[in-house]
Amino acid sequence: MITARHSKAAQALFHLYIMPAMQRQFHSVHLLGDEPAWPAHTPLIILPNHSTWWDGFVIYLLNIRLWRRQPWVMMLEEQLRKRPFFRRLGVFSIDPATPGGVRRSLRYTRELLSGEEAGGRMLCLFPQGELLPWDHRPLGYKPGLIWLLQRLESPVCLVQLGIRGEFLQQQRPQLFLEFSPPLEWSGGENTLREWEQAHAALLERLSGRIAAGEEGRILLQGRRSVDARWQYWRGLLRREVL
Repeated sequence: MITARHSKAAQALFHLYIMPAMQRQFHSVHLLGDEPAWPAHTPLIILPNHSTWWDGFVIYLLNIRLWRRQPWVMMLEEQLRKRPFFRRLGVFSIDPATPGGVRRSLRYTRELLSGEEAGGRMLCLFPQGELLPWDHRPLGYKPGLIWLLQRLESPVCLVQLGIRGEFLQQQRPQLFLEFSPPLEWSGGENTLREWEQAHAALLERLSGRIAAGEEGRILLQGRRSVDARWQYWRGLLRREVL
């Protein structure tokens, strides 16, 4: 597997690139619903659905806006080999093609969530393990999550995240996000299936909020589109004429 190697210089350089890039790509990014009460000294595990190339960057944005923790993100090994710079941002790999590759990555993840430094960390795991269409059901949670939780010795705060992009009344897409309440790990044999169903319900709830016109908290405001600029100048010209 490929381990992460954090670099403050790389993170500063990446920040200068990714924030303007997201502002160019999206009209806005919205956080809907209630935000959980994040524990101060407990590691966070965020479980997003994975249906867009931008999902990992959404986690970066959330960490900047909400948590300000040391980020760790699991990525497919073949993808990380193509983008080794991401290692400097806290990205490490998993190779699902071999059981040994999966075990090595999960053991590494367990180490990240142990010890005194773990309380200041945020770990992002995509439980589907691959990019799938937003409406793909069942979501396809991988069992590695349960393997990891069974072997953790310290508590963690585990929260699901719904991500959905929509073209509404803007030239560029809008991203909408919603968190679940923290999940409770009971060790039951049906836990994975129940969490998968709860995540699907979260996505349906998010869809309903979008349809109802909720805007929530705007985490990122993109640059004005061509249409917005045209409407602005058109309004000025109309006032001049009148």
